[in-house]
Amino acid sequence: MLRAAAGLVVGFLVLQGTVVITMSLSWLATGPGFVFREGSLDTSTGWSLLSVGLGLVCAGFGGRVAARFSPHAVPLLAGVVLVLGGLSAFGPAPARPPLEKPIAELGVFEAASYAVQPAWSRYAIPLIGAAGVLLGGAWRRTRHNPAES
Repeated sequence: MLRAAAGLVVGFLVLQGTVVITMSLSWLATGPGFVFREGSLDTSTGWSLLSVGLGLVCAGFGGRVAARFSPHAVPLLAGVVLVLGGLSAFGPAPARPPLEKPIAELGVFEAASYAVQPAWSRYAIPLIGAAGVLLGGAWRRTRHNPAES
């Protein structure tokens, strides 16, 4: 049980850490012109699709790490992703203060706090995250044994 709990915690930290890193690097690589629709804080379709793909991969890493601790950690992590994502999707929208500078001057974390995601992505992200965790947890690394060649 301790290994499953450790796998849950470490897998969650890996998932969240890789999301922050990959999304930050994506923001820096693409810039606000790709992230936002012109003249709006609504995220573009391209950014939303990129977010979904990166989220799936990051969740897969988290699931893989959780599975290295214990196979029982994987469904626990998928459940946590579903619950936390569901709370975010169905909870009230966060209050945003008025934007006082041009979108092009926003930093990574400022942009994330002001971005308005399409409704479909708020509901899809927890499902995609849970699926990524399960896929990553099920992935088995095959080892090549030279003696068998």
